[in-house]
Amino acid sequence: MMPEHHCRHLPIECKHLLLRDFRRSDLAQFAAYRANPDIARYQGWEDFHIGDAEEFFAIQLPLRFGVAGSWYQVAIASLETDRMIGDCVIHFTGDETQVEIGFTLAPEAHGRGFAFEAVSALIELVFNTLGKQRIIAITHAHNDAAGRLLTRLGFDQCEHASEGADPERLHTLHRNQWEAAINTN
Repeated sequence: MMPEHHCRHLPIECKHLLLRDFRRSDLAQFAAYRANPDIARYQGWEDFHIGDAEEFFAIQLPLRFGVAGSWYQVAIASLETDRMIGDCVIHFTGDETQVEIGFTLAPEAHGRGFAFEAVSALIELVFNTLGKQRIIAITHAHNDAAGRLLTRLGFDQCEHASEGADPERLHTLHRNQWEAAINTN
């Protein structure tokens, strides 16, 4: 049986959060917030059940961090309680210089600075530890909160990634932009 922590870069301890590998004990919470219509409307699903969470976990468990083409999901947990409050993902696109990231938080975690803290830690991992040069993030065009967060973190909104029923926006952050921003703060 594979150990629950199988990424050598995790866990990452932040001020209020812990970014760590998923655990089987996270699945009920994971399914609950992903089933919330206010969360699902900005994602690629309409509903999410415990069976979906179990299938996700079975696919995720054997994945190795950093493998080209893989989407490596990371749990966002309260540092105080270790209860999962969201998740983020790193998509290793196959381009050695860049990754794609994404994030989802449970509704009760919104508006508390947790997304900023988690994504900031993810950016540090990508640039400082993995040595990547560019991060992309694609958000639903109507998810203004995600767009504002990415702008606050230094991302540029480049273009509409897609139009239609589920329009998306592409955001990019280059390593030199991020380094300049942190050196001025």
